[in-house]
Amino acid sequence: MIKKVIKEYSNIVLEFSIVIGLILLVFFGLPAGNGKFGIANILAKNVNTDGVDYSSFADSAVTGTVLGKTKPTVEFHPYDPTGRKVNIVFNKDVNISSFFKCEDSEGNTVTRIRITSIRDSTGAELLTSDLKETDTFRFAAIGTYTVTVTATDNNNQQKTVEVNIPVTGKRQEG
Repeated sequence: MIKKVIKEYSNIVLEFSIVIGLILLVFFGLPAGNGKFGIANILAKNVNTDGVDYSSFADSAVTGTVLGKTKPTVEFHPYDPTGRKVNIVFNKDVNISSFFKCEDSEGNTVTRIRITSIRDSTGAELLTSDLKETDTFRFAAIGTYTVTVTATDNNNQQKTVEVNIPVTGKRQEG
């Protein structure tokens, strides 16, 4: 019985050794023709890497410019164009995106705004999908709602903020 166990396990050890040997031969033993060995060197043989600094993104002026830009700013701005405060009223369709002022790093208005979450005071999620810039939402009751807003500028820089928004029964404060 012991002879049978030894014979069985010796076959497994032999097969394992052959597989490991083949893997080592493929990855480290095949000549690449440039004085180096291994499959990685064979594949990389024809790749031109002269003059490329792989340790930094400074090779590209565009990359440096884009990386140097900051994310957009996003702020709750419940005012009409004349500067008068506007309330968000319950039981009325409202474009929530219009209550946010978003600017890119150069001061330009960011128009790609998504409302990704609206939660009531109990934390219950009220959205079933994101709201885009022109979509409206109807708050069912007076209260404070937590709204998550994501603004994306023309450089695809994103900023996401959570804001507590009061919803009232009055059309505007006087």
